[in-house]
Amino acid sequence: MEESRLELLRFAVPAERSKSVRVRGVPRAAGEPPVTTELHDLFSMVGPIFSLRLTDSGERDGCQQAFVRFYSFRDAARAARVLHRRPFAGSILRVQQCVDHARDVLRELPLSRQYCCNLANYYFGFNGWSNRILGNSVSRGTAGNTVVKGDATEPVLTVRAVCAVEVLVPAFEIAARGFGEDEEKVQNQAMERTKLAKIMKMAMDKALSNAFSKIIILLPETGPIAALLDPRIDDCDDLAADQELELL
Repeated sequence: MEESRLELLRFAVPAERSKSVRVRGVPRAAGEPPVTTELHDLFSMVGPIFSLRLTDSGERDGCQQAFVRFYSFRDAARAARVLHRRPFAGSILRVQQCVDHARDVLRELPLSRQYCCNLANYYFGFNGWSNRILGNSVSRGTAGNTVVKGDATEPVLTVRAVCAVEVLVPAFEIAARGFGEDEEKVQNQAMERTKLAKIMKMAMDKALSNAFSKIIILLPETGPIAALLDPRIDDCDDLAADQELELL
């Protein structure tokens, strides 16, 4: 298989315009289920969707337009090919793949934990991957600020949680480690108890997102998918990860 036929899919927010399609002719339906749900179900048949947004088309036919963003360029192209002129809720959809602009500045933004899990379930299967906590820690310190309580002042505490996780994809012999941290300022112990669970969950979510960001899915034109660790992760990154894990 030629490498040029592979599409590399990362666990990141899809930034390229060519991974989106513009859908015109979306009727303004006011029934159940909502038109967005039906539209999402239709385009999800092509491939996993990152987002779907409805806007006013500005056309005189009274219809709306939608922008559907896929994770894969190939899925967007397929949607434009197989869903163009598709009957939908009494209307005819006009689907066109968006075009990349040379002046676009692409930023690789991290994908949230939930979106990462959804994408992993789609490509690896619900039982095709797992994750485990390698370590976590909570530290407390003063933030340098104070809060007035009656005639006295008390320091504002900063509670910081750090978490390390590992994502395992056995079929491709992948073990990707990720780290995440979160912190908040608290004014008293009661507030600390309330926020501690939230802070620890946020740290774990960020760690899981970080681990997934190190995995690349290889999408061939035909045949089964493959996956590997991002080759941009070098030995220095692994060494830093080992040192950080020892501190937990």
